[in-house]
Amino acid sequence: DKCTTIDLTPLSSIDIVMMLDPLDVDRDQLSKELQLRTAGNPFYVTHLIRYLDTQSASESATLAISKLPPNSREIVSRQLCDLAPATREALAVASVEGGTFSISTTAATLGVSAAELIVLLEPAQRAWLICEDGTEFAFRHALLREALYQTIDSSRRRYIHLTLACILIERGDAYSNSARISDHLEKASPTADSSEIQRFALLAGRQAAARFAYSDAQVFFRRALNSIVNDPTRSIVRECQIRLEYADAQLHAGQRDGSRETLLETVRLSRASSLYSILASCALDLTPEYLSIEVGEYDPTGSATLFL
Repeated sequence: DKCTTIDLTPLSSIDIVMMLDPLDVDRDQLSKELQLRTAGNPFYVTHLIRYLDTQSASESATLAISKLPPNSREIVSRQLCDLAPATREALAVASVEGGTFSISTTAATLGVSAAELIVLLEPAQRAWLICEDGTEFAFRHALLREALYQTIDSSRRRYIHLTLACILIERGDAYSNSARISDHLEKASPTADSSEIQRFALLAGRQAAARFAYSDAQVFFRRALNSIVNDPTRSIVRECQIRLEYADAQLHAGQRDGSRETLLETVRLSRASSLYSILASCALDLTPEYLSIEVGEYDPTGSATLFL
């Protein structure tokens, strides 16, 4: 919320010259080659220059350019290869936490102390892969995090996501971290407990709705709904209650047709199970006045089905 995003325009060869070592006799040629190769993309230019700085100073510009990584993923891969295995492991685990990661949480996931983790991360800081921000670190670019994240096999990623969720739950501040916990549990599926997925998805959805962030609320309510539908111990009562909250979020997000469809599906389920209180809630949401103002044209046939 406190970040400012600045859109950078492509760098010209003149801009790139200013970024190169002033003692490099081939600056002009290098800048033109880099501009041509990267189309002036600031991320590619910056990381290619850092890569060039690690190469032999005696090489000609042509030779140096010929050795440059062919794409952004290769750039990242070569940078990571220069790090010790323990540092790469720490970064990989941190990448599962997100673009920013907590020292305490990542250390707990790795089973090391905060001080030990900071020592492991120092080479990554010197390589400009991450930066420190108080008690947190941040990856300098989303591509770095994505490349690290992809180095972890899927089963281990799910385990780390589940571990992170458990750590956040056990710390006692699960309420304030409900959205993060829900995201981790979702990505840990199917190893995560379905009841926990539903619990934190609902909590995050209600918090989002309370902030009037109804688009976000829809995501979480839909997540809870998907979980309970696929749950062998599925409770129709609970499913209908989630559907009501989902329909309300859809309505306030402007998805009127979707809200109506969700309500009518809830009608079908609650009527089949004789859940009259839920049926009454649907009736209230589908009354002519409410429907004509909030959801669209009143459908007397659909509304009448509530009372059959």
